[in-house]
Amino acid sequence: MKSLFFAVLMIFVAGSALLSPLAYAREETEAVWFDEDAPRFTEEQRAAIERLNDEFNAIVEPVFRRDRRYPQYLADLEELKRITDPRVFAEKTAAFEANWSAFQLEVMRIAGVTERDYNLRLQKILPHLRLDENGRIINGDPDTRLARSNRRKLGAFQKDPVFFLKATEQTFETTDFSEKWSFKDCVQAIVEFPTSKSFDVTAGTDMFEQDCEDVKAARGTIINVPSGVIKVKVEIFLDEYTLRAHAAAYGIFGYANAYAAVGIRVRGMIAGSSKLVNYFRHKYYDVSWSVFGHDLEWTSETGVRMVKSFIPITPGEYTIQAYSRVAVDSDGFAYSGTHSGVEGLKKIRVTFFK
Repeated sequence: MKSLFFAVLMIFVAGSALLSPLAYAREETEAVWFDEDAPRFTEEQRAAIERLNDEFNAIVEPVFRRDRRYPQYLADLEELKRITDPRVFAEKTAAFEANWSAFQLEVMRIAGVTERDYNLRLQKILPHLRLDENGRIINGDPDTRLARSNRRKLGAFQKDPVFFLKATEQTFETTDFSEKWSFKDCVQAIVEFPTSKSFDVTAGTDMFEQDCEDVKAARGTIINVPSGVIKVKVEIFLDEYTLRAHAAAYGIFGYANAYAAVGIRVRGMIAGSSKLVNYFRHKYYDVSWSVFGHDLEWTSETGVRMVKSFIPITPGEYTIQAYSRVAVDSDGFAYSGTHSGVEGLKKIRVTFFK
């Protein structure tokens, strides 16, 4: 029955575009579909990264042990491992980097390995990583970069349909954000709904804590899609969102990844997806680091309007929410921390096209 509905719908849409010179397509930038339920890394990738770290650390370890500075270096490293307070950890790691970066670079030079050597091998495990001419990982604003390998390629049903300008529209607004939802897969992650118009998710991990693969929160409302609606446009207005992603490696060889995203969550069957729940990213950061150093990406946007249009498969209830997701992963002596928060949810505007 669903396949018949798809066929009839797309014949109508395609026919409308061909028959009318008044047809138009989407002109504004909308949030992009992304599988926020997919694992960030496979078990095979995790195992390969662990083997890579063991291999490279085995090369530098004999050089470390022959150096008279090694006992003090090891003592300082062990002190860092025992710190549990995040603020103290940040202060101590900055001091550790200042005191020992030159020493670690010297050890790598004597051992005959470089950051480029390691990262080229790492890139074979994680093909989405981008490196500069020196072999250092490039992070930065993802809006200026190519899509990640696990972003879905748009198919016929996912491209916004083309409609007559004469199509009837029905628009309404709501300030109801009472529909809450959250999920976390690790003990240390924090999910909060501090007010009726906000939510926050935070996670961090190091060599002693489990990775946080999936931490999410969402807040919004339930709408009823009437019969005969062939397209729904959703706009969520909010005062501000904040994203922060920090990845750091404090031993010579280690790997850390931090991910933070914000966007629109839709619960209900829509064309182009077999999933009951779909996510449309408005903004995200995906930060990685390796080989003694760190990178931090942070942004805050105010006066936000997130937009997404979709084709409902059937009439009925659909849950429309703003969402945040974070994920952190580390291997070796590495740390990653991330945060995604939404404040001042103002209203949801919904437009039905018939």
